[in-house]
Amino acid sequence: MEEMKYKFYSVAVHSSLGFKKIDPFYFTYQNIDFKYIPSFIQNHSDTLIGQFNSDENSDKCYKIITQFLSALALADNYKILPEPGQYQILNSSLREYKGGYSTSYRLISVEEKVNDLCEVVIIKNDDQVALSSLYRQALANHNVYSKFLFFWHSLVYPFEDDNRAVDYINNTIHILFLDDQQKISQILNNPLFTTKKVNFGKYVKQSVRHAISHIIRYNNKKSLELDCLSEIQHINIINKILKKLSKHRLENCFDLNKKYLLNFKYDQNDLSS
Repeated sequence: MEEMKYKFYSVAVHSSLGFKKIDPFYFTYQNIDFKYIPSFIQNHSDTLIGQFNSDENSDKCYKIITQFLSALALADNYKILPEPGQYQILNSSLREYKGGYSTSYRLISVEEKVNDLCEVVIIKNDDQVALSSLYRQALANHNVYSKFLFFWHSLVYPFEDDNRAVDYINNTIHILFLDDQQKISQILNNPLFTTKKVNFGKYVKQSVRHAISHIIRYNNKKSLELDCLSEIQHINIINKILKKLSKHRLENCFDLNKKYLLNFKYDQNDLSS
């Protein structure tokens, strides 16, 4: 009888999560068995391994892995960045498999220490997959310009008409920032990328997004000055506002506010061989 083989797909995980113990976590997500291995070296990334059917498409494997990481990131605004790894097809169990991907130097500093992985957001459809991924990319991005663009797209997707994002921002911002109008005023009283008086949504779309996307702007429009401290600080404030708006949109317009506890397999002997 032919031995059963599995595809073990491994990725490095850079995250703001640190773990108080280094024992692997075994759990099931989307009917796939996983092993999460916290790094025992402080400045190295963690490792996540999924056990798939041997003939499973690698793109699908990676998609399920990143979907889980998006669900984890969205649960509590964790910064999580996967680094594509490699796979091996072996006759082995997940418990025995040590990983075909060595960890790399950590790209995200630990901000919170936890005992284990707990809740993830429920993701059911393609729009939720895309939006949670956009939001995860924005959270984990160190680059102020890229962070802005990912937050902006999480406010636009899945629609072509980005004026819907402008309307959403203008209709929601004063509710979310009812007790913190200072940030809004700080931007609108000193709009670095326009000389016109506009509302916040239009300023974000027509001035800031346009400046970052095109760098050089014509017709006397203010261009982006790379590595300008005042502009970076200005965009950083906007990013904090867009982060809150994006999370609110995902939770209230796309039902990404429901969570569940991971199905852990604490007894490693329960894993399939």
